[in-house]
Amino acid sequence: MKLKYTCILSLCSFMMFSCMNSEKREVVKVINSWIGKQVILPSHPTFTVMASDTVDYTFESSEYRILNYVDSTGCTACNLDLIPWEDFMNEVDLKTDKEVSFLYFYHTNKIKDVEFALFYEDFKHPVCIDKNGEILKLNDFPADITLHTFLLDNENKVLAIGNPIYNESIAKLYIDIINGNIKNSE
Repeated sequence: MKLKYTCILSLCSFMMFSCMNSEKREVVKVINSWIGKQVILPSHPTFTVMASDTVDYTFESSEYRILNYVDSTGCTACNLDLIPWEDFMNEVDLKTDKEVSFLYFYHTNKIKDVEFALFYEDFKHPVCIDKNGEILKLNDFPADITLHTFLLDNENKVLAIGNPIYNESIAKLYIDIINGNIKNSE
């Protein structure tokens, strides 16, 4: 049974994209197909800090998870957007009282670029450099890179889709869902 949130489709279609109606309909269709779907995580992901120190990153007990998947398409440092992600993590921490884990999966063959970006931005949050693209193989994420970020519940079911660092409405939506201000209907 799919979880549906009352305003996800309208918010995402209206605010996330300013394009033609047919494109909006396609985005809404993709979003609708993902809401309630369970994201499968690799069985033993390796998380590191600063791409060197392996850490035991436990996120299984958190009520919510925000998963961000980045591949090697385009400019690696641009796609990582580490400073805005750091800001958003702080915003979530300040505006919610729930336990929220941030899962960063980077599938790239440009390991040195990722390492450089992590060091340059001093990003000390655990990340998984997914060299073999295991998470993508398990989930077949949408082609649109703006739909590679997911708000998940504690069972990894998708509650919302969209990148909150690119769109304030998506950031607000994530925070509202985490705070229980948007109720689901089944």
